[in-house]
Amino acid sequence: MEQLDDAIIILDAYDEISYVSQSIDQNKAYLRQLELEFDIATVIITSRPDYIKGFSGEKVKIMGFNPYQRKLFLESYNNKGEG
Repeated sequence: MEQLDDAIIILDAYDEISYVSQSIDQNKAYLRQLELEFDIATVIITSRPDYIKGFSGEKVKIMGFNPYQRKLFLESYNNKGEG
């Protein structure tokens, strides 16, 4: 564990893990364990909104595309195979 103190730990799609978990209390216990064991490391957890309850760390919300940005993204994605 000491080797992970200065690491960046990424727990991606936490909402999918918590969805299949047996209880909300089990999820809270897991988050508390992460906070205690990796107090020096940076832990990044990605999730859909409102799936992480009781986490004491900093929260950042990424806003979705506006309609114009969505149109540009889809056009560039659909045109990748052309050319």
